[in-house]
Amino acid sequence: MSRFFNFLKYDFINTYSLNRLIKGDKKKNFYKLALGLFLSVYIIGFSFIFNNFLGKDLAKAGFGEYALAMSLSMSFGVIGIAGILKLAGAIFGGRDYNILGTMPINKIEIVMVKIINILIPTYILTLIFIIPSYIVYMQNAPYVNGTFLIYGIIMSLFVPIIPTAIATLIGTVLMYVASKFKYKNIITIIIFLIFIIGVMIFPTVFGEDFLNGILKNSKSISDIFYSIYPPSKFYINALVNGSFLDMVIFIGISLAIFIAFVWVVNTVYLSINSKLLETSRKNNFKMKSLKENSVEKTLIQNEIKRYLGIPMVILNTCLGAVLFVIYSCATIFMGEKSIEVIFESNMYSDLKLGVIILVGAFCLLLTCTTSNTISLEGNKFWQLRALPIDTETIFKSKIMVNLLISVPSAIIGGILSSIGLGLTFIEGVCAIGLLIIICLFVSMGGLLVNLKFYTLTWTSEVAVVKRSASSMIMTFGGLALVFGAGFLFTQINISLNIYLMIITMFFVIADIIFFYLLKKWGVERFNQI
Repeated sequence: MSRFFNFLKYDFINTYSLNRLIKGDKKKNFYKLALGLFLSVYIIGFSFIFNNFLGKDLAKAGFGEYALAMSLSMSFGVIGIAGILKLAGAIFGGRDYNILGTMPINKIEIVMVKIINILIPTYILTLIFIIPSYIVYMQNAPYVNGTFLIYGIIMSLFVPIIPTAIATLIGTVLMYVASKFKYKNIITIIIFLIFIIGVMIFPTVFGEDFLNGILKNSKSISDIFYSIYPPSKFYINALVNGSFLDMVIFIGISLAIFIAFVWVVNTVYLSINSKLLETSRKNNFKMKSLKENSVEKTLIQNEIKRYLGIPMVILNTCLGAVLFVIYSCATIFMGEKSIEVIFESNMYSDLKLGVIILVGAFCLLLTCTTSNTISLEGNKFWQLRALPIDTETIFKSKIMVNLLISVPSAIIGGILSSIGLGLTFIEGVCAIGLLIIICLFVSMGGLLVNLKFYTLTWTSEVAVVKRSASSMIMTFGGLALVFGAGFLFTQINISLNIYLMIITMFFVIADIIFFYLLKKWGVERFNQI
């Protein structure tokens, strides 16, 4: 047992780079902790405001317990999607697989440790959604059972298990299917993209019919929540009515699902990892004349090959570009109704140019390969720096990869959405031009951020792609820019064309500043790493 806990401790330390956080650069670690604290406080504050706003109204109507059910459902969805996206690098295809295979550790112990380390961050998400709902309920409910807080704390320990288990099982099936093909990375990417896009499109296309079906077959509001997420029935009864039996049933269901998904992962752990990590070579070698390429072209080709070789990076960077093209295709068939689907209102139908730019900017700001391109070099970074190539040329190759993904999306999406929403030729050109400027902003900005907050010591790409400071800064910074610009427009009395001119000037100036920062500070920083 002591061996298991020691393994759990060291895997946790390596997974979340705690040694680097404790013993690394104090200034950089301070920025990381400050950013993490700020984001945590911001998200918790937003969750509390949402629950307070919702809980008060429901409590006045006599349905205060439904706020608890909604927070549980929201945590289920967020944890589930996060679990699917994290699975590929956390359990399957990790760089430490070969090392763990040589150690005197049972396979079930390895699987348990990996799963527990997936569960640990989900408790943070659980606290963000669940704790504010508890506080708001106790403040507004006319009567609170004496066991409410005790049962709530106990069940909170089991809330993440079901969504994590279901997400892991789905991810395991997807990875198992992908491992059966020769080109595993490409198949993995396609399968995950289809699944994620399907999950996002389903509520839009079929959500209304799905909810109407539930409403017709439900006798009360509680039946609606219980139909969407059945375990919530036992969860709510245990909290509100103090039912010990319902709490035991909820815990029992969670443990049963946990045991089932541990068994499934343990069964296919070796076969999937072996298939994913094996390589194949053609034996029909033929001597051909060698082609000579320029240095820039060779670097770009190498960057593209490395990018395509890491499914987790592709899933987290190209999804925004794909979604923008999908939305643009939807405008061809739906016209202005596509605006109502996004904003749930027809009040923005007269601002079609602004809507295209807002949606495009939102998607393209999430399409950033450069925010982790330095970090992904890992322990091979010295090879890149030792090449007899100008640092600026290396920067160009990394920026070009991001532009090759985002610019085609901006052009195709801009053309299709301009046609679908009936924009003039000039408006369409302006929209595409601004979106390309934003692509440059993201590409250079991501590289600058990664040069500042790089990490070269990691065991899984997940740590770099999803948990690194540079990735979080670009993700949340991009979201803040989009929502901030949209909110500012609603608060000031100015025409859309003038406002878009100001936005364009902002991004042009930012691009120029980023360009000179890369030439001066960026080169110096790269040589210091």
